[in-house]
This record gives sequence, C-alpha cells and structure tokens, in this order.
Amino acid sequence: MSTSKLKRIDSFGDFGQKLALEICGGKSEIESQLIVRKFEERGFLSDDPRLRPIINAIAKSATMSRGELAQLIPNNLEMFKKLFSSKLAIPQFQDFKQTIKRIFQDIKEGA
Repeated sequence: MSTSKLKRIDSFGDFGQKLALEICGGKSEIESQLIVRKFEERGFLSDDPRLRPIINAIAKSATMSRGELAQLIPNNLEMFKKLFSSKLAIPQFQDFKQTIKRIFQDIKEGA
C-alpha cells in the first residue's frame, strides 16, 4: 500500500476519533439512543434507509464506547460527514420543524 493511501486511511481515523469525541460530548461512552436522537435533531429518522447500516450497528447495545463509535465512522464516512456537516439535512431543523408546526396550527385554526 502506498504512503499516500496510508495517510488517507489515517486521516479517516483521525476524523472518526474527532467526530466520536464530539458526538460523545467528551465522555468515554454514549447511550445508543442519544446517537439516534442526534440524527433526528438533524432531520433524519431512525428508519431512514440511508442510515440502516449505522442504526443496525448502534442498536447492538444500549451504550457505545467512543472507540467503537470512532471505528464505525470510517466505515460510514460519507454519511457521517454529511450528517454532521448538514449537507443532507435541513439547517436548523428544530427551528424549521417549529415553523412548520406553527404554520399548520395557523391554517388549522383559520379553516
């Protein structure tokens, strides 16, 4: 394997370590449901087919260590990059969701 490929693999691992640290909030482990909640906060439901491999891996136990999460990230690198850089989701999804609810209520009350 070439040196450039090895450096690239190392950089994926570095990204995985940094993102796992951020997702875990600096702690050594995180509840699996909290990871799923973070996805939902970004506008993705747990039944989204794009997340199936990640959700399946997360669902194997009630908690996931930061190291386990860091190993999962490179295997699903593109999805994690898009999830946590808001490239697949609606920016400020929670605000968007509240706006939609307000519009719905306004229309419902006016009907």
